[in-house]
Amino acid sequence: MKPKYELGQLVYFVESGIHYSKKIPCPMCFGKQFVTIILGDDTQQKIECGYCSNGLERATGQATIWEPSAIIKSGEITGINRCDGWVYSIGFNSTKESEIFISKEDAEVERMKQLEGVTERAKKYFIDNFIQAKKKQVWSAGYHKNQIKHHEKSIEWHNARLGLINESK
Repeated sequence: MKPKYELGQLVYFVESGIHYSKKIPCPMCFGKQFVTIILGDDTQQKIECGYCSNGLERATGQATIWEPSAIIKSGEITGINRCDGWVYSIGFNSTKESEIFISKEDAEVERMKQLEGVTERAKKYFIDNFIQAKKKQVWSAGYHKNQIKHHEKSIEWHNARLGLINESK
């Protein structure tokens, strides 16, 4: 079976993904860097926002989101390989035969289809990150409240021990 396209032929292909980051005002804390959560015992706790903080960095009030994109690119075929079908080298890209188009109009149809897919992925990624940030904040508040109780008991015990030592003098 012969390849569909030839060396030196000008073709179009679509490159899509969620590669470009963008800073926006944080959708969780609205730029305030802190949120208030209600714990199971109905107490309210103000804590640092978990959505606009990164790892050990403090909350900034600015969140990073990932912008979906789908771009039509063109180029001349510089190489042809057979690997589970025909694969074409177009500049630095390796593109399958089914992903190559002769006209820009055909590529535009594919671009719109891919943009829809990556937009859905970007929305899902945003929602998943939002949910994870909420879980992290609730866990963090519970953890720190428990640590405070633990250390308060420890302080009481040590104060009592010092009191016994002082009484025995």
